[in-house]
Amino acid sequence: MFFLDRRRRKKIPVSLLVFGWLFLLLPVYNYFGASQRLHVPMNYPEAILLRMSVIEVILLFAAWPVACGFLLGKKWGWWSFLTYGAALIAHNLTAVLYWRAIGGVSALVQTMVLIAIILYVTRPDISAPFFRTYPRGWRLQKRRPVKTSVLVEGKELQTRDISPRGIYITEALANQSPGAPVNVQFVVHGPVVNGAIVRIDDAGTGIAFRGLNSSQKKLISEWVKQVTEQGDASPRNQAAWNSES
Repeated sequence: MFFLDRRRRKKIPVSLLVFGWLFLLLPVYNYFGASQRLHVPMNYPEAILLRMSVIEVILLFAAWPVACGFLLGKKWGWWSFLTYGAALIAHNLTAVLYWRAIGGVSALVQTMVLIAIILYVTRPDISAPFFRTYPRGWRLQKRRPVKTSVLVEGKELQTRDISPRGIYITEALANQSPGAPVNVQFVVHGPVVNGAIVRIDDAGTGIAFRGLNSSQKKLISEWVKQVTEQGDASPRNQAAWNSES
C-alpha cells in the first residue's frame, strides 16, 4: 500500500514549482536590497534587521510559507499567497502615500505586476486539483452536455458533460479520492491526457485536465464542438490526434 500511494501521489505543476522556488529565494533578494538601501554590509544581519520596521521583517520572511505551500501543492499555500500579496501591496502603497519613500512607486508597480503574472499563470491550478479554493472548480468553464465514451485509467466510462478544462463522468470512482491523478483518453488510439479528480458525488466524478499543451486544448475544443453539433465522436483530424498520443 505504501508503494501504491507513492505511485499515485500528485505531480505538482511546473508553474507552481517555479513560483515556489521564486518565493523561496525572494527573502534573500529582499535582504540584499535592504542591505543596499540601509548601507549595511550583508554579513551584519542583526544590524540590518534592527534597522528595519517590524512589518518589513515580517514581510521579509512571510514569503517562505507561501513557497512551502506552492511547492507542496497545498490549498493553504494559495491563501498564504493572496494574504502575502495583499499585505505587500498595502505596505508599498502606504510607503508611497504617507512616507513618500523614494522608489516606492517602482516597488509598488513591480509587486502588482508580479502578482498579476502569478495569478494569470496559476489560474488553471486553482481548482484542479491543487488549490481547490471554490467547490465548482473547473465548472466555471463553459460546459457542453456531451454523452460519449472515454477511457479513464483504461476503463471505458460515459461522460455527462465536457469543457476544455475537464469532464464529468457518470460513475462515482469509489476507489479514488479528490486530488488523485488519472489518465483520460477520449477516443480509441487518441491522445492520453493527464487529469486529476476534483470531486466525487453520488451522480459521478468530476475530472480536471492537467498540463494540456495548446494543440491538445485546440483538439479537445474542436472535438467537443463536433460531438455536440453532429453527435459524431470520431475525430475529423485523426492524424492530429495520433500525433498527440
